[in-house]
Amino acid sequence: RPHSMTKKAVVSTQSTGGNRLIRRFLGARKHTPACAVFEMIPADTIETIQKQWGEETPAKVGNAVREYLCLRAYLDTHQAYNDWCSHSANRPTTPTFEGGEGGTFSEQVAVEEKKKSHELAMQRWEQHLIVQTQLTRDKMLNVLLFIDGGWMIDEVDTGDVERREQLESLRRVCIPSTTFLLVNVLTESGQDAAVVELADYLASEQYQLYTLFTKEELRRFLVRVYESSIRCGCDPLGFNEPVAEEQLAEDN
Repeated sequence: RPHSMTKKAVVSTQSTGGNRLIRRFLGARKHTPACAVFEMIPADTIETIQKQWGEETPAKVGNAVREYLCLRAYLDTHQAYNDWCSHSANRPTTPTFEGGEGGTFSEQVAVEEKKKSHELAMQRWEQHLIVQTQLTRDKMLNVLLFIDGGWMIDEVDTGDVERREQLESLRRVCIPSTTFLLVNVLTESGQDAAVVELADYLASEQYQLYTLFTKEELRRFLVRVYESSIRCGCDPLGFNEPVAEEQLAEDN
């Protein structure tokens, strides 16, 4: 039994200690060392904790498990965003098609083959971009709309004021940052309507994400929403079906 309890303590310490260090790095916007620390935490930590504690998991340990899942979701989001940026930047270059019209038969055949090859490369690139864009969008929304109370919110309030303040501080850094990255992804992908829809999530009383933004951040976000609403034919409030003049006349 003492050996079992010691093992529990070791596993719990690995998780809580790693979480704490990752929080500090993310709070300082240092994602590379945060990822490095996360990789040092054994991949089976959560499974081990669940096996060791079962239904007797203490509140602090349960909170550490949830925090680990929150951190993993956030780091996954940044990896997906980096992959999206990398793929977007590697669009196939258009080759030169010399020797087409007016060239020899062999030259014309070579040009046609070159064109077909480029078209296939573009199709593959575009298809992968669509998939990567959707993946990145889903992972970011997973952070913004994290289940059971929100991202980096403890499952059980243990009365640890310092911890609560640290988690809240990190939310104020990471939630706005993730939101603006998502706006970039959606805008670059031509999904302006989704940007307008994102404003609904921020204004929702269920998530209360708006409380995590500074006034300047909210102003910047609303500017982006306004720009997207113009491009996708919505009005600034997000209504995409303007009322006809005839209807207005009838109402008056």
